Amino acid sequence: MSLDAKTEIEVMGPSILVPGKLTGGDTYYKGGLMGFKDGFLSASGGTPAGVLTGYGFDPDDGGAKVVESGETPDAVVEVGMKWVPYSSASQASVGDTFFLTDDNTVTTTAGSYPGVLCRGYKSGYVLLDFRTVMAE
Repeated sequence: MSLDAKTEIEVMGPSILVPGKLTGGDTYYKGGLMGFKDGFLSASGGTPAGVLTGYGFDPDDGGAKVVESGETPDAVVEVGMKWVPYSSASQASVGDTFFLTDDNTVTTTAGSYPGVLCRGYKSGYVLLDFRTVMAE
């Protein structure tokens, strides 16, 4: 299911900001999971070349940014450890690799792309370390 509103993502520990350009023809929401695809930041599922979360844009736009086809505006993603919604979160989740399946949806089912390491859990959430991109 695609994200359709901004999401408050809880950050744990330090994070870094990574600049990039948004892929055209999509809507980006603050707090949505993102990754690089063909050299551009993407909110699409199954994103190759690393998975990132969150991104910066002026909060005056209500937490959403609509990018028209053909446009590639600058953006900044925040990379660190984040608590991400996951209904099956349990102690067994810790140490698993998680994969992006859509913008704001993760799974432990391996896809064709790299995933990130789970460092902790709490009810309904996993702590994903987006600094630890795992091999496919």
